[in-house]
Amino acid sequence: MRQIISPVSTYLVLGIFLFLISVFLPAHASMNDGMMEKNTNMTGDEKMMNSEKVMEASHVDPPIRQIKHGVSPHNIKCGNEFTLVLKSTDNSPACVKPSTVNVLVARGWALSTDIMVKMMNQDMVHEMNMVKNETKENKMAMKDNMENKSMGKSMSGNRMSNESPGISKSNADEKQYPDAPSIVGITDYINTTPAKLEQEMKGKVIAYDFWTFNCINCIHTLPHVVDLSNKYLGKDVLVIGIHSPETFVEKDPNNVRDAVHRYNIQYPVVTDNEFQTWNAFGNHYWPHIYIVDAQGKIRYDHIGEGGYEEIDKTIENLLLEKEKQKPKELVMG
Repeated sequence: MRQIISPVSTYLVLGIFLFLISVFLPAHASMNDGMMEKNTNMTGDEKMMNSEKVMEASHVDPPIRQIKHGVSPHNIKCGNEFTLVLKSTDNSPACVKPSTVNVLVARGWALSTDIMVKMMNQDMVHEMNMVKNETKENKMAMKDNMENKSMGKSMSGNRMSNESPGISKSNADEKQYPDAPSIVGITDYINTTPAKLEQEMKGKVIAYDFWTFNCINCIHTLPHVVDLSNKYLGKDVLVIGIHSPETFVEKDPNNVRDAVHRYNIQYPVVTDNEFQTWNAFGNHYWPHIYIVDAQGKIRYDHIGEGGYEEIDKTIENLLLEKEKQKPKELVMG
């Protein structure tokens, strides 16, 4: 028997078919649209965390990690599928999907493009000014360093090498040199004791060597300092190592003692872990040698490597000066 389909039934079936198509296709035609809708429902921080995971997978460091590595905010790099925005709460950078930028700005989570560009321009100007200031400060520091070195040379070379060995220093001359500060804030004594060191320092020409055992320049100078100590052993000369640590490892007294043994240091070494003696001398460098005469006056100093002959000559001249003063002391007595 033949069944006749009415026009109403046909339209009803067609309508159902079209409805199913309209519902089914948008849900499967674009996976990216579905992901975008999912991202839109996420909070700003959730989007940033999700973006960072994807960026890590694509071998691009997240913005915070880039900043820790010294990258400026306006030089932050995002992955190919991300764009840079600034969070409105603290102006920190974040990499997000381009399709979510407008939503994040509308919600107040991210700054608008105009504001972000303006802030980045300000950061660039500030960074340029900082570079200029650092360059200026470095030039001034270099100038001061050169002046200090030339002053030290004039104190030792010009005043001492040009003087006749037969002429001893007067009290007026001695007043031109600064007094050497006392050794203070010492946490450990190596190759000596506090009482022994105090006794040994009386009436001696003293070479104070500021150093730390992991400093490469200090390591280069140590053999010369050791030779200097050995050369004047038994004479009125005392070498004292002032160990002022640069790192936490160098604060450990056992590590300092190992270094003293390793470099065959026989002269007294004191540990200035709190930089009290360092600050008393107004020191800023490793290594730095100060030569002090028998009256406790700083007569010469040298920063860095080299100057070994000049240091040796200064000590010789100060010993001669001390010998010339002995008859005066006997007469006065």
